[in-house]
Amino acid sequence: MEFFAFNGEAATRYGVAGAVLLHHFAYWVEHNEAHGKNIHEGRAWTYNSSKALAQLFPFWSQSQVKRLVTKLHKDGAIDVGNFNDKGYDRTLWFTLSTEVRELYGSLSSIPKYDTVQCKVQNRAKDGLKSSHQYQNTTKNTSIL
Repeated sequence: MEFFAFNGEAATRYGVAGAVLLHHFAYWVEHNEAHGKNIHEGRAWTYNSSKALAQLFPFWSQSQVKRLVTKLHKDGAIDVGNFNDKGYDRTLWFTLSTEVRELYGSLSSIPKYDTVQCKVQNRAKDGLKSSHQYQNTTKNTSIL
């Protein structure tokens, strides 16, 4: 069984779909920041095409991904750029806005895809209510 994770406060602000995509971006921005990769304009970025994102999130069509990215950008949750080497390359680059970075706090606290199930299960085993920061679905994406 595969899972998705998202931040509950992000879901309140940007909707569940927005929070799922933000969590994906946050994971990769943190990963790239930690490894000194994809640094532009003094910030770490991640990139992907809407087609590839639709494959990672099979419950969204490519059009839905485009609309979601546009909405997150319009709402100030993400910044969008183009740092491609080739002029014809339309792959978009994404980073978190200052507001969303503050919402997550330390990006290193972002739960990794492979640990979310364990954290939720351990909280339940200990009799604790599941944290609002973790949400499970029945599908998961493979890491880029």
